[in-house]
Amino acid sequence: MKKILSPLMLAGICLSLSSQASANEQACNATVQLTHYSPGICYLDYDQASCTDTCASADPQFQQSCFAEISLPCSLKNDLYSTASGYQQRDSYSWVHISDLLSFPALRSDLHIIQQDMYQTLYQDYLIFPVNDVFSEASIQLKKENFRLDMLGDSKTVTTPLNEAGLFRRLSLGLALQDDMNQELTNIHNKIALFPLYNSTEKSTLSSEINSLKNSQLLYWNYVSRYPSASVASSRISYLNTKISQFVSGLNELSGDKFTAMMAKSALLATNYDINLRLCQGGGQSACYDPIVNSDPASFYQGTDQSLTYFEETLSLLAKEVEAMKLSFDPELNPGTPGSFSAPDFSGFINDKLTAYINNPGQEALVKLESAINVAFLQLGNSGLELFDELKASTASQIQGNAFLAPVDNKNPLLCSDYVNLDPQIEAIRTEIFDKSNEARDVIKLMGEQGHSQELLDRLNALIARITELTAQSQRIFSVDRFSDDRQINVLWRLDGLPQAFSTDNDQLTVEFVAIDGMFWMPSMSIQLQQLLPSIESLATMKGSLLPSGDGRISGMRSLNLTLRQSPYTSCSAANSEIKMVVAVTDDSGTKTRHVLTAELNQL
Repeated sequence: MKKILSPLMLAGICLSLSSQASANEQACNATVQLTHYSPGICYLDYDQASCTDTCASADPQFQQSCFAEISLPCSLKNDLYSTASGYQQRDSYSWVHISDLLSFPALRSDLHIIQQDMYQTLYQDYLIFPVNDVFSEASIQLKKENFRLDMLGDSKTVTTPLNEAGLFRRLSLGLALQDDMNQELTNIHNKIALFPLYNSTEKSTLSSEINSLKNSQLLYWNYVSRYPSASVASSRISYLNTKISQFVSGLNELSGDKFTAMMAKSALLATNYDINLRLCQGGGQSACYDPIVNSDPASFYQGTDQSLTYFEETLSLLAKEVEAMKLSFDPELNPGTPGSFSAPDFSGFINDKLTAYINNPGQEALVKLESAINVAFLQLGNSGLELFDELKASTASQIQGNAFLAPVDNKNPLLCSDYVNLDPQIEAIRTEIFDKSNEARDVIKLMGEQGHSQELLDRLNALIARITELTAQSQRIFSVDRFSDDRQINVLWRLDGLPQAFSTDNDQLTVEFVAIDGMFWMPSMSIQLQQLLPSIESLATMKGSLLPSGDGRISGMRSLNLTLRQSPYTSCSAANSEIKMVVAVTDDSGTKTRHVLTAELNQL
């Protein structure tokens, strides 16, 4: 049977509810210049003095990562291009700025725009979002200066993995990266040669500057690569044993459930190299291990060094988690005062959308009501769930990642195990809210498929009334701040990488779907990834960042690293316990392989 998509799912797929009437019109691609605020925290803690948009003067020919292509009905694209204040044109290139899309009236009813507005409204007292100012084209001089800075930054990005391989004595990894790095530097010089705003002297000067910086940017690699490999191996083992000793010392500072949890999680290390981490003899809570010994020097660079590099990647993340556990909030020392901390007005937020639907039952009002419930209680809506299931059907594999807690700004993260125990009534309330929200989502799905009826509306009214009552109860109980960010979550996935080898392929990696915080993003949306999902602080491979467009390169270790900034409420929500992603890896021949990436987030 041919599957018929629900109306709500169609609302999520179509670019705009208002443009669905033009669904049969020919589509045209629109080029959109993105923002890329640095550092990544700027999307939820914006400070004009310290946040810089590195894409502000970008050109689509030379800074492709700052641009995205979206498909629009041709008439809509023409209207957008003719009215956008950020419209620019150079030679055969023409584009608009992302702020033009966010303010374009015909796109204001996009599902993702609705969700972004709701998220910002709900958390405006806890987070500081970038202001969508009207974009204006940069001057010629600023474009030239920023192009130079971009090329210098690109050269550092290209050389950093190889230089770090030298710094940490990762000889096997460095050898796998050398050729690719040289090709990437050649590409940078080619961009400089083509840049239309530079004269020949300026092009020559910038190329010479990059060449002169290369030696300093590769200082550690040039040093290590000249040494005998046996000496490098000995130094590497000594360095890793020091890191292991520091990690185990930190682990042994933990007590009780924290020590037990981290001992169990540290079993991940043995996936790549087994140091026999175990409880010491004699009882008590203390960990012992076997230091790394190079028992077979002849085969060290035939698999052992590679395995140790993956081992080190996991060890570093576990060490950060141990530090976070040591800093974690202690309920016994800080019992708090019930009702002393505020919370977003979830009840009023949802009831406003319910009232709007009752007064004017219709598809758009129903979408807004469902979105309000999803954003408030961090659950992925019907359209997101259906899209994810459809995308999964066309993927080659499903890869389960691992999530690691990390400290941020010396804050004391409230562990999820303490989140409930601190206020015992919260768990029962939280569970019922989760169940009632899921029931409400199911009723809304029926309303989208069957149309408005008094019976379904009465069921929905009763569910939302109970959710409102439960939310009010929980707010009276809160004894600690649950809504300010207090942690990082680092998620690690290994994409089709072998534990004893590195890839020399330089493949394209594209994010095709990501869902977290009750919302989902796809590249076709008229909003960029971090604007819709500001808790994403970074997303990168060892080749560099995939932000802002969700597109980049993967080589070497084939690891994908995601960093989230979260509050106890977002981190410990049952509805927000898993991140869902779909990525596509495209090789040089154009062969595309899709992977589903998932990870459990609230494990501690």
